[in-house]
Amino acid sequence: MQGNITTPPADINSRPQYRQLEAVPNAQWNLVLAENEGMKSVIRMLDEAPPGFGARTHVVFLTSYDEGEGNYIEQLEDFGPVSINEVPTRKAALLRLGKLLESAKMGTRLYVVGGESFVGLVVSEASNYGINHEAVITELRGSLARRVQCVHCKFIAENITTSFYECPRCSETLEVRDHYSRRLAAFQGVAATIETPDTELEIEEVYP
Repeated sequence: MQGNITTPPADINSRPQYRQLEAVPNAQWNLVLAENEGMKSVIRMLDEAPPGFGARTHVVFLTSYDEGEGNYIEQLEDFGPVSINEVPTRKAALLRLGKLLESAKMGTRLYVVGGESFVGLVVSEASNYGINHEAVITELRGSLARRVQCVHCKFIAENITTSFYECPRCSETLEVRDHYSRRLAAFQGVAATIETPDTELEIEEVYP
């Protein structure tokens, strides 16, 4: 797993941009979602936040506990959050987010930290409730593995870490592009040899 990551300059406008989690002092309510080592950023943010911030905060997180993270629930309880929800999967995290957003009040802020795919899925789900992606405070911390849509058959593959891969549905060899769909929370995969069919591809691990 990677540590917290600074996003390189983006030449493509759709490429997501990230920053460090930082508490919004005047937020009436806070929804925080984190994946794996992203919890370290959550603990840091809560520790640096002004008094009373934790008491207006809901935390949803999932973690594998395979790297000696410690007991995050005990650490979170020190800040007195409104609720703490540890969930087993990304799907469960998104379902819990939906429930929280259904009852969210004016002045609520959303924070998310984790791997690239996790952050994208949370931002996409939030958009279903009218939250603009620019209003979500995001930090990239963890795997860069991408969720990629084949532009030819529309199949979405998870956890792509290489520059090229074979689409599981149509078997087309795809190049992973930086073009990004926030609606799908997916990067785009385009036929790699459509313009140069005789090119020999060098597959590299570029999104660890």
